[in-house]
Amino acid sequence: MKPTNKASIDKAYLKAYQEIKRQADQECVRLALERLSPDERESLSKEFLIGGEQAKQFINYLEYRGSPANPFQMQAIREGFSIIFDDKEDLKNRVEVAANVWGSLEDNTRQDYCFWAYGNIYRLPNEVFSKILIDTHQRGKVHSLLSAFDLALRVDMFERAKPENIMEELEYQRFLSLPEKLKIYRGGSGITPNKLKYGMSWTTDQDRATWFANRFPHLGKPIIIEAIVDKNNIFGCFDYEDEIIIRGGRVSQLKVCNIDYVAYQQRWKEKCEEERDKNKELLKMAA
Repeated sequence: MKPTNKASIDKAYLKAYQEIKRQADQECVRLALERLSPDERESLSKEFLIGGEQAKQFINYLEYRGSPANPFQMQAIREGFSIIFDDKEDLKNRVEVAANVWGSLEDNTRQDYCFWAYGNIYRLPNEVFSKILIDTHQRGKVHSLLSAFDLALRVDMFERAKPENIMEELEYQRFLSLPEKLKIYRGGSGITPNKLKYGMSWTTDQDRATWFANRFPHLGKPIIIEAIVDKNNIFGCFDYEDEIIIRGGRVSQLKVCNIDYVAYQQRWKEKCEEERDKNKELLKMAA
């Protein structure tokens, strides 16, 4: 008979110990569940069975990326995913909860959240993915958080989102009525026109583009470009900043604008005053 070495004994002991522990854990869970009311069991099952595995994977993903979630964020993710992945939940509520989870995160983990949603796009309603995508694009503290991804990935993300799901109703109606060719502007600093044209965020307001060109003067000389984009290369149009999101680089008739900065500053001052007066009126109406 072949003698049994110490390593094989230790391995067999460990396997037996793990099996005993597994059975003991299952018994503890069973006893704990028996003490809960039916409503408590249903709530617990929803949180840990519906979306539970996805929440665990996302939390582990954040840790792997070097941005582990804090206890508050973990709770928001677990509770949120139990609704986001529940097909019985109202769709509008699922979209709202997805936005709330986004709001609980920091900018760097919001990027991870968007990338995770992109990887799970076939498990999520398009409305949920689209909401996460447009929030990540528009609601960064300094600039679009999607800029962390390369252009091809960003374009693919917007191609998978549906236009009606990234815009408000009135914006979408305006999007449908856009001409087949649209004049747009983009501003930057310390960059060449040919490189600047590969951005996805443009505007129909030349003064807005001028503001962006002068936002970071330490980067270099400001530049404003004008171009024509075909409607089939536009992903969406938005009231905020008169933004037009396009397939970066898919423009024609590119040229550099010569700006009269004295006239621009006067127009910008008037626009800001007009916007301030409009906000005052809205506050009065809301009071």
